[in-house]
Amino acid sequence: MSYRPESQDYSDGTSDGMKERSKESFSHMEEAAAEDSNYLPIEHYTRYPNRWSRIREIIREPMAEFFGVLILIVFGNGVDCQTVLSANTKVASSPKGDYTGLAIGWACGTALGVWVSGGISGGHINPAVTIALATFRNFPWRKVPVYIFAQIMGGLCGAGIIYADYIHAIDLVEGGRHIRTTPGTAGLFSTYAAPYMTQVSSFFDEVSATHQSSL
Repeated sequence: MSYRPESQDYSDGTSDGMKERSKESFSHMEEAAAEDSNYLPIEHYTRYPNRWSRIREIIREPMAEFFGVLILIVFGNGVDCQTVLSANTKVASSPKGDYTGLAIGWACGTALGVWVSGGISGGHINPAVTIALATFRNFPWRKVPVYIFAQIMGGLCGAGIIYADYIHAIDLVEGGRHIRTTPGTAGLFSTYAAPYMTQVSSFFDEVSATHQSSL
């Protein structure tokens, strides 16, 4: 009958015990790691670190509409003034534009205005579009007044820039600094019904044109 040495029994027992304790320790480490993963560090930040950041958040969308309309009018009224005023021999020796140039100028102004404001405010650049989106596309009605105000101010500023640029040419066409005629050069910055148009026809024309632009 053979026996293992006592030291061998002790050695084996110690080795098995260490293995079990190692497994238990590793299991505890895995559980601790899993628990720690549920408690990731939280980063705190301030949404409005200063007063200007809060103001900027409020005016961000209206300012996008403002600059979008300003760009539209600068291109559109600019090509209007260039084409119409250059037809007068007092301004230029030969015309500097035609109907195709007018269409391209307004198209470029519309595209650039939408590209500038589209990613921020949606690129309405027209009160009719804003009202249509609020009516049929769930655009917040609370934003409609400030959008329209920004669009009107953008149009006024854009027209003012072009008027200041072409004021001397307008003076030559009209015959003086304080002479302005309607529709005359006023038609460069606004639209007027033709003499043969009735009020009903003018109303229908505006509704039809606005509907098409809203599409």
